[in-house]
Amino acid sequence: MRPYTIVALIFLISPCFLACEFTTIPQPTDGTTLIHEGEEEGNQDKRLKWIDQMHRTAEHTSWTQFEYQNQLNWIAQKGEINFRSDCNAVSIANDKLRGTWMERGSLNLAGSVLDTEYDPIKDEIWLISAGGTLWRGKRDGSQWTPVNQDLIFSPGLLTLIPNRPHTRMLALINKVPHYSDDEGLSWTKAQGGPVRNDFWGGAENVVVLGENSPTIFLLGKPDYWSNLGLYVSSDAGLSFQKIKSFETHLFEKIHLSNPHHSPSVFLIDNSGNEAHFFEYTPHSGVFTPIVTDNSFSFGEVRVNLDGWATEDSLRLYSYRRNQGGDMGVFLSTDKGKTWVYQGKLPKTPWDVGIYVSPTDPNVLFMGEVDCYRSLNGGKEWTRINRWSEYYDDMEHKLHADIMHFKAFKTQAENDFLLISHHGGLTISYDNLATQRNISLSGLNVSQYYTVVTDPLDPNFVYAGSQDQGFQRSATFEDEAVEIEQFEQVISGDYAHLTFSKKGESLWAVYPDGWVTYYDDPQQQGYHLSYQLEEENRSELWLPPIMPSPNSEEDAVYMAGGNIVGDGGSYLIKLRADGNRIHATALDFNFKQASGGGEISAMASAPSHPDYWYVATSNGRFFFSRDAGDTWSQSLNFVVLGQYFFGQAIYVSRFDPNKVYLAGSGYDNPAVFVSTDGGENFAPLLHNLPPTLVLGLAADPAEQFLFAATETGPFVYVVEDARWYPLLGDCSPTQTYWSVEYVAALHIVRFGTYGRGIWDFVVDPTVATDEKEDEILGLDIKIFPNPMTDWMRVETKTISAKPIRMKLFGANGQFLQQYLLEQPSSSFDLGRFPSGVYWVQFEQNGKTQSKQIVITR
Repeated sequence: MRPYTIVALIFLISPCFLACEFTTIPQPTDGTTLIHEGEEEGNQDKRLKWIDQMHRTAEHTSWTQFEYQNQLNWIAQKGEINFRSDCNAVSIANDKLRGTWMERGSLNLAGSVLDTEYDPIKDEIWLISAGGTLWRGKRDGSQWTPVNQDLIFSPGLLTLIPNRPHTRMLALINKVPHYSDDEGLSWTKAQGGPVRNDFWGGAENVVVLGENSPTIFLLGKPDYWSNLGLYVSSDAGLSFQKIKSFETHLFEKIHLSNPHHSPSVFLIDNSGNEAHFFEYTPHSGVFTPIVTDNSFSFGEVRVNLDGWATEDSLRLYSYRRNQGGDMGVFLSTDKGKTWVYQGKLPKTPWDVGIYVSPTDPNVLFMGEVDCYRSLNGGKEWTRINRWSEYYDDMEHKLHADIMHFKAFKTQAENDFLLISHHGGLTISYDNLATQRNISLSGLNVSQYYTVVTDPLDPNFVYAGSQDQGFQRSATFEDEAVEIEQFEQVISGDYAHLTFSKKGESLWAVYPDGWVTYYDDPQQQGYHLSYQLEEENRSELWLPPIMPSPNSEEDAVYMAGGNIVGDGGSYLIKLRADGNRIHATALDFNFKQASGGGEISAMASAPSHPDYWYVATSNGRFFFSRDAGDTWSQSLNFVVLGQYFFGQAIYVSRFDPNKVYLAGSGYDNPAVFVSTDGGENFAPLLHNLPPTLVLGLAADPAEQFLFAATETGPFVYVVEDARWYPLLGDCSPTQTYWSVEYVAALHIVRFGTYGRGIWDFVVDPTVATDEKEDEILGLDIKIFPNPMTDWMRVETKTISAKPIRMKLFGANGQFLQQYLLEQPSSSFDLGRFPSGVYWVQFEQNGKTQSKQIVITR
């Protein structure tokens, strides 16, 4: 969601507007969410363009195909797993790094949900989340369980085909048709379907005709500029055949529709100057042209159609602009030959379009930011609720941005409607007269761009999300909470959360350069904001920021855009001062110097605040030795990073000249290192697959470099000069967007774009400071393991000095200390809740550890 743009007139009338505005902001300490109105229709396209831009590649390289292959390679390495309950310890690089994965939520704020399906026999709902995970749960919103999180599913298809030896499931993976005959655990790519050679290729607009032995139709193309084809499957999704080509590469020009209760599929071809209608029936087996009066024109509107049929009646609905220019609903009762205007639409529908209720042909739904309903065939419309009302009643109001409608029937013949949106999934049994959000607990599909832990109190964790706002948890390290709950402080899309003033203040970036400032992030809403004028904005949808190198200063630097109006790309300093944010631009134009790139990442050296580094979106790198007054360019990196988008920079805490740079790595390495302050770079190649690296972090000793990537989490072990995958049995294949090392807790914390927050809890005995501990070499046995209340410990060697035994929680918190004074001893752990723990044994300055599990 977007806030209203503050118009220039306000600033002319009231120079103190920024200060005055915040005196009326509600402080969300009681769970109140600050609402910002407005939505730009082009926001989705801007975001998709930004994401594709980050995956910078050569012209004929398909980064989506690389990522699909990375998923398959990871599946081949894994055995049979049980998500959420099989989080075994991960050992990396011959046990140099050990740890355990923990899912942290958010438990209560679901992200976007896309396609849905329903199994009436088991009374289970299946869904695909926007992050691409396949889920199932009960109709009452309980027992949400990830079925497959090793593959990333695409929107557009989720269907169960019953009455077979094994119920078949159809879905899109990498926007290509796949099928599963084992309830979604394993998937096979269908033969003959459309291939996907770039971000914009693949299959869309899938129609399944029939239930037991369906015929499946879809539109597809390999890449953006290729013309569309019509594909059909007659063997329940095992294979497809291309039966028609169209004279357009635009999906919005062609449409397939199967009206409710109808045996026909209708095809509209709007690739020329007129819309041509065709009908397919199982009897004919072909698409037959429908003769129309050619008076119906879609114009610039996406081609659309939905309908409802009985044995002797067919009602087809569509929308377009009428002669007066208004967007309106039209009805045809003669298979599209003629059309009658019904009424004006309140808004232009998004891709979800108009959906006809299968129980009543006069009940229509449409979606954009809000959801609307008509009870009289499109003549009149009412809004279900304003999106801002959701925050006062999350259970019974619809969240913003309607993604999908689909109706189902239970075994008891009870009809219900599922509405997918950016706040999860809502169910209604009365055509949206009433509704309930069934994703408020356990459907952990938050889409996070940035997750950061408060440097002053690790109980506070903040997250910047895709359309679930800026979020805050105040009890993140509470032992009694396993998966955390968050409050949404303000609605919208937020990223690049950055602290200033020694961690007392927090800054967040909204699309197109709206920056919010929190002087008390633990308790209050934002205090100040700054909006970059439209003509001066960066081309990057979410421009990054970095903290001021002066840790005492309450300031950040925003990347890209300018405040001087010359179309360049500058570093803009934003400094909070009382009730104002002061903005000043540095002199250097990175767009001009880089040959057209935008600032896409920047950092300064912790040990030397005058050493600054900047990467650009077209693979250039710049360094400054005088706090940004003058800049030099790394010349050798121009060749190495020809298809490189600089996304993340990590500068060593110890050496200001040691710089790690990461970004798109499909036609070149994804990570580079410089040991001479950015003058020259060498690639870190070994064992990192082709992927996009979105974030970097290191342990305090800088033995391990952690990377958040499009493929998943990775770690670079400096001693081995090698990358290792960090995924475990229970951690999801997902876009890992952010990473930080929480030194106080020995945790590597990742933010994912579709599965919330995941912590890799480092074994407390792994050396992460500058001096590595010696390892205690004793033969120690712990049993039973798992255990309920008692733990028995046996060792063959007990010296005069007893062994000190420490118990740590899975998050690294110290819990209890014991003494092992006998070769065999028992310890009561009855007061500790079920979970994963670490036991550390220490004697004479040497340590070793073992993992235990308590279950009840």
